[in-house]
Amino acid sequence: MFWYLIDFEWVGGNWRYKEIKDCPGKLYANDIKNNRIELHRVEPHIAEDALGIHLALSGNLEQQTTNMRPMAMEWASSLKHGKLSKSESG
Repeated sequence: MFWYLIDFEWVGGNWRYKEIKDCPGKLYANDIKNNRIELHRVEPHIAEDALGIHLALSGNLEQQTTNMRPMAMEWASSLKHGKLSKSESG
């Protein structure tokens, strides 16, 4: 489990997400044995895996792109070397 804190500040004429050092805080939850555990807090620009997709609060998709590039290359290679007609593969 992880969490983000959404807060902004005006810097040099632009809005930016505040970092953890700018607005500290912690969240806790009880585990299945009722032990209190601290939840992992993530910077807004860092992507975390959520249901198989790496998304950052800030909209940063670099991690997702990095993860999907090999899959896309394999898919393209399969199409290139496969025996499907253009209409079947499109």
